[in-house]
Amino acid sequence: GNYRGQLIAVKTSKKKLSNKAIDQFNQEIQVYSSIRNEYIIQYIGSCNVPEHTMMLMEYAPYESVKKAYKKEPKCVRKP
Repeated sequence: GNYRGQLIAVKTSKKKLSNKAIDQFNQEIQVYSSIRNEYIIQYIGSCNVPEHTMMLMEYAPYESVKKAYKKEPKCVRKP
């Protein structure tokens, strides 16, 4: 997707969530929204309307650190 000119990832649920799944979703939102670090994918927003549960996150072009390192080893710093 695209949000204010920024490429984003949209995490969606394909089915109605149970109460337990909604609680887990809300916990995930709390964790992501409290983290601000240039090395961690940024949380942008979410929607928790029945049948339309989604989370908007900064897009990660390589999906994982492992894939990023395989594609461009110079972009991943070693500690």
